[in-house]
Amino acid sequence: MIWRRLSALFRPRNSARAEYRLFAAYNRFRAGEANAEDAELMIADLANFTGFYRVHPPDDALAFQEGKRAAFGRLFYFLNLSEAEARLLAEAARAETLADQTEGIDL
Repeated sequence: MIWRRLSALFRPRNSARAEYRLFAAYNRFRAGEANAEDAELMIADLANFTGFYRVHPPDDALAFQEGKRAAFGRLFYFLNLSEAEARLLAEAARAETLADQTEGIDL
């Protein structure tokens, strides 16, 4: 199996066609309609964006937390949520954080 990625499908990788394909993958994922190629493109994109496979351990906890936020920011950017959806997502995330903290799970 070859993992599908934008750099293999589009030259250059950062072309408008490549970005459109990635937007489409993230939005199909949100709609519950993503296929295997969408999933592979999204995961490869996030692995690249987050530097997951680069061996550079974080210097401190703050830098690591900022990195995690940046990774989610990448996903959020491509989801193209309406204001109402973004507000609902923020409320849900705050509720999840509160649930984790009250259950004794340190984020």
